[in-house]
Amino acid sequence: MDIQASARSAATLVVLALVFVISVAWAWSQVTEPFPEAIDDPDCYDVLFATGEDITPEDVLVSVYNAGGRDGLAGETLDRLVRFGFGEGELGDAPKINGSAQIWTGEPDGAVARLLASYLGDGVKVVDQGSPAPGVTVVVGEKFPGVSKGSRAETAGEDTYVCSPPEQDPDTSE
Repeated sequence: MDIQASARSAATLVVLALVFVISVAWAWSQVTEPFPEAIDDPDCYDVLFATGEDITPEDVLVSVYNAGGRDGLAGETLDRLVRFGFGEGELGDAPKINGSAQIWTGEPDGAVARLLASYLGDGVKVVDQGSPAPGVTVVVGEKFPGVSKGSRAETAGEDTYVCSPPEQDPDTSE
């Protein structure tokens, strides 16, 4: 075997060894890389309704809190609201309230509050208050008579952002 062939063989082995080492290093980095963090779906999307547009129950996410002594009152209330088309938010308990029901919202005079109040009957109080839950919050008390059929839509009196259920994602709707 001549020297030139030996040098060529040695060079080939060095290149193959280098490719092997680089491949092992790349594979190791891929195996030890942490998995990407799970992306949580948002509870709702803020959808802009322009002045004069109708807001329907399907556009509104509602969370319900029980402030009465009756077990299951919040769940029953949310189930009925969902049957009327509202988006399903969270359930929970709240401190006792005066009256039959309260709506907690940052826009107490807005179309969403009027729409939701139409389903909750007389005696519902709309309170300018935030909530830890997504969407508009309904707090039902001891004297809450139940959900009844309300308005099919309310017209936005001004440009309004509504916390709409994920099905209403403006990026996916047509």
